[in-house]
Amino acid sequence: MSTNHRLRTRKSALALAATALLAGAASPASAATCTWNTGAGNWNALANWLSCVAGNGNPTGTPGGADTAVIGATGSVTVSNAQAINTLNNAGVVTVNNNTSLSLDAKNTGASFFGGGQIVLGGSGSRLFVEGANGVSVAAGSTIRGAGQIGQAVSLSGASLFSNAGTISADANGLSLILVDPGNTGSYANSGLIEARNGGTLDLRSTFAQSATGRIRAETGSFVELNGTVISGGTVGSTGTGRIRTNGNIANALSGVTLAGVVDMASSPSSLRITNGLTFSNGAIDVGGSSVLYLDNRSTATQAISGTGSINLTGGALRMEGTGQTTTGANVTIRGHGTVGQATQLSGQYTWINNGLVSADVNGQTLNLVRPGNGSVPIQNNGILEAINGGRLLLSADVDAATGSQMRAGTGSVIEMNGVRVTGTVNTTGTGSFRANGSINNVLSGVTLNGNLDMAS
Repeated sequence: MSTNHRLRTRKSALALAATALLAGAASPASAATCTWNTGAGNWNALANWLSCVAGNGNPTGTPGGADTAVIGATGSVTVSNAQAINTLNNAGVVTVNNNTSLSLDAKNTGASFFGGGQIVLGGSGSRLFVEGANGVSVAAGSTIRGAGQIGQAVSLSGASLFSNAGTISADANGLSLILVDPGNTGSYANSGLIEARNGGTLDLRSTFAQSATGRIRAETGSFVELNGTVISGGTVGSTGTGRIRTNGNIANALSGVTLAGVVDMASSPSSLRITNGLTFSNGAIDVGGSSVLYLDNRSTATQAISGTGSINLTGGALRMEGTGQTTTGANVTIRGHGTVGQATQLSGQYTWINNGLVSADVNGQTLNLVRPGNGSVPIQNNGILEAINGGRLLLSADVDAATGSQMRAGTGSVIEMNGVRVTGTVNTTGTGSFRANGSINNVLSGVTLNGNLDMAS
């Protein structure tokens, strides 16, 4: 039997067990409140629960999908076969073994986990299912951690909202914790912490709306991966060698997020859209040669890339989509080599206002500024456009410059006009040069030139 077949069989068996358990869940009217009355033990042992005669679990007499389970701080509960619960008041530890499931049953009423304890998912085959459409809440101080999957429904799908005020942690070294749409069609609201640490990987496959206190973070040596994910609000960050990574799915988006760390789009082909603005908090986005970062204004009229941070192109593309306006702030740097401005999803009269620094700073490489959104609106430069360190800045879009802005070519570096009109101040130093190619469309309009215009090379 092949490995893939064994995995499919194991997953099917797990889902069937959970479905059978949930199908027998009692109505809320017969719900029991079951209290754990030992230290370490198995959820499925009747003797380990008090006041649970009416419990509809697996077996009957243990807590189930309509019930409340109360576990004290010394409780250590093992889930070794499919179980379900509606209300988990847990100050201890509930461990869901590998290839086993615990269902948060929100079919009749919202499910909740509180009490300051932990749910530990014990391996890649562990599942924390979310059933129904009535939502799940995780209270502040409570933790879901380990490896496996959170969110899938196997008995009753629904657009459940998974509200996290606690901690969800992918903390199993070398393993992944996958968050999918709760109830198969729902989403997450995060006011707490969702993280990867200890060498774990957090694989996000849903939509996450964060409050001002919401954080998604990759600790050193760990990864948060966006896999068709939209994150809005709150903070996305990393520490040390931790990284935020994205796959090639164009659905990946950060919307109105504060970025306090590094987004790695250079290690593999990646796509990421910025909508409704982004605030850098000493953050960076690294864009490799097969990757695309979109300033996506298709549904956003105006956005700002603000704060202090950088977009680092290593052959990648910074694309501008739609007909809106994006302003890059005074402490935002776009640097490296690649292409800036092209639209591939929706062309339009796109306005890019640069108040920061655009720097072609890689020796022997070109940073090409093309018409934003493929339209005819000139780049509005209120900051600095430069070539340094032997780099080449190719102007393939008109540039309208404000008072106080400048274009500058450092020694050994080149700014080249490519059939464009340029206004403002141009400075060259040392062997740096400002050039025009052979296009008759090259125009200097009201330019102050401090240095050399090279038309001999």
